[in-house]
Amino acid sequence: MYQLLLPKHSSKTLNLFRTKLFFFFFIASPNFVFSSPNNDLIKNTEKGNFKGVVEAIKNKADVNVRGAGGYTPLMDAAWNGYIRIVEFLIHSGALIDAKSKNGYTPLMLASIQGHDEIVKILVNNNANLNLKNKNGETALLMAKRKKLKRIVTILQNSGAK
Repeated sequence: MYQLLLPKHSSKTLNLFRTKLFFFFFIASPNFVFSSPNNDLIKNTEKGNFKGVVEAIKNKADVNVRGAGGYTPLMDAAWNGYIRIVEFLIHSGALIDAKSKNGYTPLMLASIQGHDEIVKILVNNNANLNLKNKNGETALLMAKRKKLKRIVTILQNSGAK
């Protein structure tokens, strides 16, 4: 079909055209995103769209896909306080102790944001309470530094050191 619309050119000219087209769509267009179950899972988790998260998982999204900074959907949901999404992702097989590029876990992220219900959910699902990030900090240390008394109490009562 396209051969009818394009005049005959050398393969070198066509390759240059393809390169420019590729550059425009994939590099110069920052809003261009491939639609895939994994991208849909990341996008819907960031937005707190529970139905979208469920749909992405039904469409075979990798529950442990990594987005920017090496964050998993569970990390994003824990950070943002999306309780239903956290519960669903754990039920769907999310790695509860996954670490970001800087060593942050979902428990650390929920703790520093003061999301006590999510901290309880993670603790009740056997999150490792004493993992450290790249700076050597645990969730308990971070919560103490931010003076988050409820989080500190939950973590200490659960055996964090």
